[in-house]
Amino acid sequence: MSKTTTVYMVTSGAYSDYRVDGIFSTREIAEEFTKRFQDNYCNGVREVVIDAVAPPEGMDMYQLTMLLDGTAEQCNCRTDPDRYEASDVGTVRFMERSKYPLKPRKDALLVTCWATDEQHAVKIGAERLAEWLYSNPGRVPA
Repeated sequence: MSKTTTVYMVTSGAYSDYRVDGIFSTREIAEEFTKRFQDNYCNGVREVVIDAVAPPEGMDMYQLTMLLDGTAEQCNCRTDPDRYEASDVGTVRFMERSKYPLKPRKDALLVTCWATDEQHAVKIGAERLAEWLYSNPGRVPA
């Protein structure tokens, strides 16, 4: 199995305005870079594993939505390799759903990870949520 590398990507915008603003070797450098954004268009830091070849043995890709209060709103095993990229594994994306104009909902994190089952994925999601809340103290759930 080949060696993998993790990089930290900062993106902004959405749809046709979506762009990569920088790729960094550490999360700290990437987070420092995001502090330069004075608007709300920064999508945050995305952890990307490059040169990933195959899932770890006995694991599948899971994608879950974690509410900021620690509730797992949704958890899905992703088995369609044409639709879900292995490079998405390890990503944590904040979804500011409370500002959705048509159907406001509670803010959440979208977590993608390798896990043995749904219970394992939810445990990983809770760990990622705790890390994210620690790094984003202004986002404490109401």
